[in-house]
Amino acid sequence: FNQYYKINDTISVTYEHIVPVKRDGIWKFISVENILVGDVIMDHNLNEVIIESKELINETIDTVTIDTEIKDVYFVEGMMAHNQYIK
Repeated sequence: FNQYYKINDTISVTYEHIVPVKRDGIWKFISVENILVGDVIMDHNLNEVIIESKELINETIDTVTIDTEIKDVYFVEGMMAHNQYIK
């Protein structure tokens, strides 16, 4: 990919992944590109983490596709994500 998002200065993720996000007290899956500062994600310890920063980085990044069960969640760089993505 030629660009990616840096979340909270620690998580690097491309736009097409969907993640569970709590916004206005409701959890829902949304694409990383639609995450807002102030949203809440879940870390690998199942703790809620507030999104304090989101930056679009315009540089090439190598990615890996993880083949999980048909519809499943997993943790990447400490953030819960879903194995389906936006095409």
